Amino acid sequence: MNLSDYPRPPADNGRGVHWSPSQYQWGQKDWLKWQKHILKMNLKWIKVNVPPDYNAEAIVKRLIDIEVMPVCRFICKNPARIGGAVEKTIERLVALGARYFETNNEPDADVEWEGYHRPEGWEQIVIENLIYDANRIHSIGGFPALVAFNCGPNESRNPIQILLQTPGGREIFDKGLWVSLHNYGKGRPFNYPNDRVRMFGDPVSEEEWLDQGQPEFWNDEETVEFVWHKATREEVNRLRQVQKDPQISIMSDITGFRAYEYWNTLITREGLNSIPIMMTEGGWETGDRLDPFYPEPTAQRASELNLKMFRFMQGDIEMTLHKPDESVESSPSPDYLFALMPWHIGEKEFGLDTSGQWEQGAWFTHWYDQKFGLQGELPIIQMLRDLPSKARADGPVPPEWAMRKDLMPDDAPKEWDYRFLYLGDGIKLERSSADGTKWRVTSGLWQDKDEVNKEPLPPGYIMVKVLDTNGDPVENASVRISRSDASDTILTKGRFDRYMGNYKMTGTLGTYTLQVTYQDYPSDKVHNPGLGGEAPRSDFDQSSFLFTFQLADVPQTSPPSTSGEESASHPPPAEESDTPTPPNAAAPPTHNNAEEMGIKIHPLGSRAIARIKKIHHYTSSERMGKSTLYLDVVDAEGKRIYGAVALVKDAAGRALRIPIEKPLSEPGGNAPMWPHNLYRLTGIEIRGNQIPTQNVTGLRSLISGHGDGHSFLIVIQVSDE
Repeated sequence: MNLSDYPRPPADNGRGVHWSPSQYQWGQKDWLKWQKHILKMNLKWIKVNVPPDYNAEAIVKRLIDIEVMPVCRFICKNPARIGGAVEKTIERLVALGARYFETNNEPDADVEWEGYHRPEGWEQIVIENLIYDANRIHSIGGFPALVAFNCGPNESRNPIQILLQTPGGREIFDKGLWVSLHNYGKGRPFNYPNDRVRMFGDPVSEEEWLDQGQPEFWNDEETVEFVWHKATREEVNRLRQVQKDPQISIMSDITGFRAYEYWNTLITREGLNSIPIMMTEGGWETGDRLDPFYPEPTAQRASELNLKMFRFMQGDIEMTLHKPDESVESSPSPDYLFALMPWHIGEKEFGLDTSGQWEQGAWFTHWYDQKFGLQGELPIIQMLRDLPSKARADGPVPPEWAMRKDLMPDDAPKEWDYRFLYLGDGIKLERSSADGTKWRVTSGLWQDKDEVNKEPLPPGYIMVKVLDTNGDPVENASVRISRSDASDTILTKGRFDRYMGNYKMTGTLGTYTLQVTYQDYPSDKVHNPGLGGEAPRSDFDQSSFLFTFQLADVPQTSPPSTSGEESASHPPPAEESDTPTPPNAAAPPTHNNAEEMGIKIHPLGSRAIARIKKIHHYTSSERMGKSTLYLDVVDAEGKRIYGAVALVKDAAGRALRIPIEKPLSEPGGNAPMWPHNLYRLTGIEIRGNQIPTQNVTGLRSLISGHGDGHSFLIVIQVSDE
């Protein structure tokens, strides 16, 4: 195969990252946040660890939908070969458009073997297993990886020679193979080993000694302690002289970013064509160095080196290589270097905790906040957001990618669960083409088997709410639930049941179609709800749906609501602006119709990441006689942040935690307010992290001069900062 035959994403810049270390926790609960990060950093390749029989498709679909190439690794100990479960998973992933697969990892490390010990002749075992796995992967339509080594070959025969001398080895090479590479920087320079320190022992200057990207609040002693491990400049320069080697080359010391040159040389020396080489772990990490004569990278310096790597990859810069005669040459990024996916995007941010084993290498982390004055992310993240993307190639894109483009309707409601894309063949919305008055779907929500016990969705049901033109709920509205062989009609209910109709599902995803038939108006249709989830063998998971229909395009003479009530048992959610405030722009005036009642917003100045967007005092009809504090937390685009927690204290200092978990048809959370107590909004939490938030004071049910029974809605908007 030629390099041009290997699949690539559209507008490929070679920029990527290794995703979660876990097979099972990778951001599925708050994927839209992670999707935004991927797009802002212009990532085009992502290395993922996938389980053999659980839900590998979930993250692969999400990546392909945003035109990111997934590189999939299966975690298994040597000397295992892939079996039926892995083969079936690869088959499903290839059908989605994934192509690159790893089935072995660092076999030169004892920890990657059963019993934590490499047997005699382990190299031959690894190659024979590679040939077996590769034949299975090729037969399915994927491309297998030549195994990634921990430190690189140092045996008398290299893996390429062993591969070619083993029956079947040349055949898998010709069918399509790629190299998975773990080329960590280890504190060494970008061009190591052909840099002037390693070759000629250039001394560290006085200026360089204390200029290592350290935070401004460090003193000189702290800088020397971290960067140079308390060594003196004279000691470091003496080491540089001792270790200098003008004849050194990448073939004699491959530990560093340029290890791709070593592997390409091993391949081409055997008369073979270059094949794709991809960094699937690597790059520079904060505080990780191998040699005492180089500085230990601070968070800033490690990020700068990684940025340099990405700029080199997309052709912004070339690499300067020194020669023994002290001349230099420039080296561009080679065509065979396909992608850079350095270690790694996050650990605790996904809910993992390895007591720091992996957290120290994460890009999104609070590990270094105090030490370097950071705020939950390394500088490389903003550097990549600011780096324009330059395409190195444009495909060829797997044809399966185009098949997923039609799943999201162009006119989907603003409140339309993005996970509908990933349930079976997709939950599809069919808009009515009729003119004039009709029932329009205005929201759709899904809860998986772990979420369904939260109000108001019981496990295994389709729930439907029908609203009139004013947004008031309609009782006894008829809704038809159809399946291939029959149909049923349900009616929406009254206040006690939150005006919802309910239908117990017995069929799996793809079984049902629903539409409103009330008053004989045309209606939108929703296709494919049913029991189940994304994961294989989840067909009968007791998940649930909630859909809201509203009458649209009705003249003023339309019939009044038949609900018999003035409003819903919960007030409607806050109206969201179509144009969210950019995070760096001046915030618009907050809507607060309760200011005259002593409800005040206390600014935090530039520290505030979460600001009060709206305070609404409900009228007597809106609050249904209750004394309730309603809260919502939304992102910069006005979308609810599920899982956020609003923090409230009462007059006695007791803390209330109000989770944002309600359906989209009502405010995200609520708590009762007692007549003789006083409440203060003190902040919010997102994924366990407290977010600086404007405070709100004066919240109470009994207000002097205004009587008792007051209710309020507070909408908190979190910026992208």
